[in-house]
Amino acid sequence: MEHHSDVRERIQELLRTGRLLTRRPLRIWAGSGAGEPWSICDAPVGFGDVLYEWLDDDGRRIRLHAPCYAAFVAEIDSRGDA
Repeated sequence: MEHHSDVRERIQELLRTGRLLTRRPLRIWAGSGAGEPWSICDAPVGFGDVLYEWLDDDGRRIRLHAPCYAAFVAEIDSRGDA
């Protein structure tokens, strides 16, 4: 997995370019991974990994594992956009 600062920079880039919500999602699902890539770090979702998933405002499916989801929430909260 990427270093925390790399993940934070990637989140900031995705927020700037509109590829991530600038607020917490209204509804989120959690389940098991099935090999798809994570939306932030691009690593494949392992079958034993917990997957956090939601649809953004454009209907794109966002998939994050716990460390990237925590980093996303921390970044949103630090901006006051939650």
